[in-house]
Amino acid sequence: MSGERTLHDSPSPSPHQQSYWAPGSAAGGLGDNTFQRTLGMCCASVPTDRGTALGRATREQLWPGRLGTERALTLLCSVLGEQGFEPARVAPDHVRLRNCPFHPLAAQAPELVCGLNHAYLSGILIGLRADTVSAVLAPQAGQCCVELRPAT
Repeated sequence: MSGERTLHDSPSPSPHQQSYWAPGSAAGGLGDNTFQRTLGMCCASVPTDRGTALGRATREQLWPGRLGTERALTLLCSVLGEQGFEPARVAPDHVRLRNCPFHPLAAQAPELVCGLNHAYLSGILIGLRADTVSAVLAPQAGQCCVELRPAT
């Protein structure tokens, strides 16, 4: 079997070598429910981390100072517009996202995509330190499932 590799092989010795297992396999020793919960946690933490990094970088670049609701939403509209969300200010303190950049996937797995979008947008708010605004799940046909509203 020379030249063949398994999922446990690494191209070079590394202290960061990872092992992979399939749901319910003996290698993992975990059933499907545990795998699904773990996957769900990962799916929530990765977009939140990415969003937080983007929010933090935007804040460091622009130094917007303290962000009230309207000012935070103005900044968010700019950031999210660049990413294809097509933000629309429906009220001074309320933004709808007219487009889901992941619409084809959302049609197949709406709960997954909406959850990822919610986590990502919540992360941006964390990074911006925009604690006056909340990302809220509010699905509407043909639009992103997340709205930005004043925090309660």
